Amino acid sequence: MNRIQPFAIACAAALLTACAANPAAPPTTAAAPAATAAVQDENARAQAFFEKAFDERVAASPEFASQLGFKTRYGEWSPITEDKELADQGLARAQLEELTSTIDRSKLDAQGRLSYEIFIDNAQRTLEGYHWRYHRYVIDQMNGLQSQVPAFLINTHRVDSVSDAEAYVSRLNGVPKRFDEALAWLETAERRGVMAPKFVYPYVASDARNVITGAPFGPGEDSPLWADFQAKVAALAVDDARKQVLLGAGHKALLTSVLP
Repeated sequence: MNRIQPFAIACAAALLTACAANPAAPPTTAAAPAATAAVQDENARAQAFFEKAFDERVAASPEFASQLGFKTRYGEWSPITEDKELADQGLARAQLEELTSTIDRSKLDAQGRLSYEIFIDNAQRTLEGYHWRYHRYVIDQMNGLQSQVPAFLINTHRVDSVSDAEAYVSRLNGVPKRFDEALAWLETAERRGVMAPKFVYPYVASDARNVITGAPFGPGEDSPLWADFQAKVAALAVDDARKQVLLGAGHKALLTSVLP
């Protein structure tokens, strides 16, 4: 109903305008049902496209999927590489081409046109942003990987099953590659003259030390990741032997992958 109302208002306004412009011409209503059906059909096609495009975006980012509650590629991280940037560009370009070539904006209702325009704006921003990809800081004092990785695992990665716990361990073991990619990105940015301000680095180092302070890395209370993983495994409805296997894998991953 909400989709039809803007179209009905627009049709009424157009009809009044037409009658005012040509009072002698009788209003034609026979085409109204067909016009309404055309708008509904185009809106349906647009909605199907937006849903497909959304699914493609989710599939391209394991973290985004996790944030939405999906467990797509649950044990993975998105690469921080040129290949990934090019893949995102290709997806944005393909989706933009598909939208503009298959959906007739003029046949959409007001809500559909707004969605259409927002999608185009976002896609164009993505395409233009490629030229400035090295101007964003991969690591800084507020949003860097040194805080994003533990925050993501603690706040977003749910453990509802043994496979979820194994995916958590997989992401722990993926930390070295993720940081190697980030460091390579930073080195490329540095060669281009793009570096975070000097005051940022002590904060980043402090954040990184906090992640590996405490058990199992050293004396003291459990570190944030170890405390989180233990709590999530403890809540699983599996036998203690299985829990110990999972905890052993998590303990090893923290020492051999996260600590270095």
